[in-house]
Amino acid sequence: MAIIMRSNKKAKRVSFALNDETQNLEMENKNLAQQIFLKISS
Repeated sequence: MAIIMRSNKKAKRVSFALNDETQNLEMENKNLAQQIFLKISS
């Protein structure tokens, strides 16, 4: 039982890390999209 709990915690930590990474990538994508849009529209 304890082993299951431990691997559960690990899985949660990994998914948190992935969530953070995904959000960072989304922010970068938005920034890039804005830059491209500004270049096109100027």
